[in-house]
Amino acid sequence: MKVRHDLQRKGIKPHLWIIVNPKRGGKMLKLATLYMLTNVEFDTFASVIENLKTPLGHVSAMAQFIRRKTFKGLKSHDYHVSMQQILPLGLRGLLDSRPSMAIMRISNVFWRICNKVWNPLEIESL
Repeated sequence: MKVRHDLQRKGIKPHLWIIVNPKRGGKMLKLATLYMLTNVEFDTFASVIENLKTPLGHVSAMAQFIRRKTFKGLKSHDYHVSMQQILPLGLRGLLDSRPSMAIMRISNVFWRICNKVWNPLEIESL
């Protein structure tokens, strides 16, 4: 909320400003952003993660954390795998092209940085 008020105060990104809800007088309304999933889209995302076939022990019980909408309790390996591989796969086709491409590019950077062997000349392209 504070960040959105700051955006409004600075006069930038009006699509993220908080407005007064006309249906519920006095209540504030946060408009949806391009990277937010609706409940139906989240259910699609969660079902993709639940039906994913991975090697035994590769990602321990990721689906249960996704369904509960919490990422607390995951191991560091699970966070790495989710950022590098699962998140772009699950969100493919659900988001607008701009946030989707940003997520895929960030995931690719994480994947390339975390490789055991990497070429120092490729750092410039990251």
